[in-house]
Amino acid sequence: MERLQRVSGRTVLAAALLLLGIAYLAVLPDEPIYHGDTAKFQFVGRSLGTPHTTGYPTYLAINHLFTRFFPWGSLAFKANLLSALFGLAAAALLFRIQSLLGVSALTAGAMTLAAGFCFTFWSQSVVAEVYSLHLLFVCAVLYLFLKWHKCRQPGCFYAGWLVYALSFGNHLTTVTLFPALAYLVLSTDRSLLRRWKTWLALIFFFALGALQYLYIIWRSQDPSAAYLEMRSTSLAVILWFLAGGQFRSLMFAYTPMEFLTGRLPAFFVLWMRETLFLAPLALYGYLRLPCRPAARFLGIYFLCNALYALNYRIDDYWIYLLPNWVLTVLLASQGLERLMKRWPLGRAALAGLTALLCFAIGWNRVQDEVHGHPRSAQARLVYQWLEAVGRHALIISDDYHRSQFAYYYLIGQGWQQQRNIYLMHHFSAPQIRSYLVEGQSFVLPEQRLRIPAGLTVYAVSPVHLQALREAGLQVEQAQAGLHRVYFR
Repeated sequence: MERLQRVSGRTVLAAALLLLGIAYLAVLPDEPIYHGDTAKFQFVGRSLGTPHTTGYPTYLAINHLFTRFFPWGSLAFKANLLSALFGLAAAALLFRIQSLLGVSALTAGAMTLAAGFCFTFWSQSVVAEVYSLHLLFVCAVLYLFLKWHKCRQPGCFYAGWLVYALSFGNHLTTVTLFPALAYLVLSTDRSLLRRWKTWLALIFFFALGALQYLYIIWRSQDPSAAYLEMRSTSLAVILWFLAGGQFRSLMFAYTPMEFLTGRLPAFFVLWMRETLFLAPLALYGYLRLPCRPAARFLGIYFLCNALYALNYRIDDYWIYLLPNWVLTVLLASQGLERLMKRWPLGRAALAGLTALLCFAIGWNRVQDEVHGHPRSAQARLVYQWLEAVGRHALIISDDYHRSQFAYYYLIGQGWQQQRNIYLMHHFSAPQIRSYLVEGQSFVLPEQRLRIPAGLTVYAVSPVHLQALREAGLQVEQAQAGLHRVYFR
């Protein structure tokens, strides 16, 4: 028993990461499924394009390098694997944060597994999305600032601000960390703010963070860019996007009554479903954390991030709460440490059972969400359509998700050049009629590309089929869900 208690932190961490890695690889898709955004991030980094607002230049740069130079697997597998590596790195930092706060190695390892097996953490670590990198940035900032608070090492202070500034090139919701960082700096050593060297370093770091968005201008001006959803040739437009742009009306869109009676209860339901019984234990850990500034630091971030996510009127706001679930596990490990201080093996066993329970529940949920998602079936149907049309074809898309699945093959896999297949995402019946009757070509907006004449036209949406018939065109079924359009 004493030998078990003396297991080194590195050994425990390596074992935890190995188990997480095996679990992630077991459900990691090797094809474009799950969601349109996922398919987009599987090809847009490799092709050096731009996705939707806010552009995510940091993620795209890393994605491009990894998918280009990693030698094994399909493009989808590589992009998904990159998210898994981000998730594992975030888990490693979570373990280090727990150790920094005095949690024993066995407990920290088991609770790291519990966090990694939570549904949102797990699901976002096996598909090509920006959220596991976002969590990695968050954990890195938390670790560096907590270490600086404990050890007063200037290197940790400046490294923390540098990482924080760079995080804005991936996901702007790290802005919710700023109030917590401001509190920790003021409560730890406010004399740093009276030094001109400190301000000079901060200005330099945030300038580096902002310069990442020159990527958008560069790609917008490059005629060879294969896909541009977000584009800008000026800093003013980029600043408009970064300030919320077209989504600004959705932020803080709820009245106080709607928040109290709708969003807040929904948050507690999500909280319990995501972290099981750990929320009360996390509250106990918060109250018993010996370092009160560190506790307030974590508590302020928890509240700020939750308030932002819950006031954002979008369907997938629950993903924005990922840092809250990780903070819950982090504080729960502290609560478990304090509650069972005299029973280290019992504490580790309980933490291990928690991790096992999270795995058992998370496994089925992640499988159903990723592989069993209705859009995953759509993705496979899109592949069948692309195979059926063969070569020299124009496909009229019916919705965003199917378009992104098609772009994965056309742009990411090079089918557009190899097979002369194009996709029309912004439908216009008059344009199609002019193309078929008069041979008039038109430009595909996302690609700034004029399609060649003489392509066979196909459509998949019943709404589009009706509009095409009303435009005087003929429609006949080529295979299930796919119809050829022609003029006679």
